[in-house]
Amino acid sequence: AEKLITSALSRLAAVSNEIRVRVESSTLTIGGHKDVPADWYFPDTDSPAGLIYLQHGFLANASFYSATAAYLAEKTDSIVVVPSLPWIRSPPAVNSTVQRNQGYST
Repeated sequence: AEKLITSALSRLAAVSNEIRVRVESSTLTIGGHKDVPADWYFPDTDSPAGLIYLQHGFLANASFYSATAAYLAEKTDSIVVVPSLPWIRSPPAVNSTVQRNQGYST
């Protein structure tokens, strides 16, 4: 299993070194009222084909998907936005507390 993982990581590193996209960080407004940090991946084109919203899951953040986002931006000629939603990374009990403290209703 270790050899398989090492091989996959080597291939991923090789692919990521070949991808050419511009990456910027800013915020994204979620639900019309909450600004969250987001990474934006721009393809090397003046006319992007579309917009891809790539959302992380529980206990992850936007940086976990940087190679995937860059790959998608380049291969689809689309802008890829990957927000980090801190309330998704917290266990349920902490999640409720964070949401109450940040003005969310549970």
